[in-house]
Amino acid sequence: MKVTSINIARISTPERLQLLLNYCVSNEFDVICLQEVAFSSCPILESRFQVFASPGPNKAGTAVLVSKTLKVQSHTCDPDGRLLCINLGPVSFVSLYAPSGRIFRDERSTFFRVIVPAFLSCVKEPIVLMGDFNAVDDRGDRLRKSGTTPSTTVACVGGFSGGLELVDVWKALRPRDSGQTYFHQGGSARIDRIYCSRSIRQEFTLITTDTTYVTDHAVLHAACSILPVIPTPRPPRPSIWKLNTKILSEDAFRRQLTTFIRHAAALPLKSVNVVTWWDSVFKPGVKRIAQSYCRRRASLVKEMGQFYQNCLAEITDPTTELDWPTFQALREEAREWHLRALMGAKIRSRRKEQRPERQHRGTTHRR
Repeated sequence: MKVTSINIARISTPERLQLLLNYCVSNEFDVICLQEVAFSSCPILESRFQVFASPGPNKAGTAVLVSKTLKVQSHTCDPDGRLLCINLGPVSFVSLYAPSGRIFRDERSTFFRVIVPAFLSCVKEPIVLMGDFNAVDDRGDRLRKSGTTPSTTVACVGGFSGGLELVDVWKALRPRDSGQTYFHQGGSARIDRIYCSRSIRQEFTLITTDTTYVTDHAVLHAACSILPVIPTPRPPRPSIWKLNTKILSEDAFRRQLTTFIRHAAALPLKSVNVVTWWDSVFKPGVKRIAQSYCRRRASLVKEMGQFYQNCLAEITDPTTELDWPTFQALREEAREWHLRALMGAKIRSRRKEQRPERQHRGTTHRR
């Protein structure tokens, strides 16, 4: 199964939430721990996941998204929304969001020394703890430019993880890699982490970071074999195809369609038997052109998305100094491009069953 931790920076607009959903679905995550959550329910995310959210009084809480193929036994949260646990039977997943900022240093220390151990003591083991700790575990988790003030280090983080028999999955699998997840003008730090109980440490086989347009943090991905992966059943393919006429707003498609109509109208069959011409030539031809066009457009969107991901990963390479203005501009450009692609997502071919029902296929975007 694949699990991830994402700080979503209080996103609430339908467009940004749709981008988040697309990112999670495309990566086939089974369990997603979210931080800085401002919603208590979200129909967009609920369309594909079971959503358990606790925004807390400050609208900066936590949430856990669970694949609909997994059965949740129970869930619980703390009153401030900074800790949320869901139990899947053999394992419990906890999403954590620690207080941030220098002025909350004492509050953060109390959170790690008192609140977290008390909460986890009531959680059924084994545990997978994921989230934004807003603090580094040791000085090696921080890179900074010369002349800048270092980030606050909370020494008790390592203490509480050791006392609760938790293992830092990144350090266990990739001890020589830095794994920074938060980038700022003065450097970067590894403040997003995944811990697990020692008893299930061997179940984790992979952990990576992904610098993405969805959030200002790098996203942590991990693969484990704690629970068997149940494939999502594919819905039956509808038998009747219908063209979404919004695709006609694309100039490239209109040119292809106009050329096809001109050639098809010149066929002798049209004069002999127009009904046969319509069913055997015209309608199959329009369907073929529309589906081919949408597949090419979807491929373009995928390639451009991967291009932006590669650029973001290259610019945040820990072996080179971070160019902060370029990084900010690139991340914003990537986000704007995906939002524009999302706005064109409705221009697709669609099918229908007995009742007209939109099921979009492919993605289009005016480049």
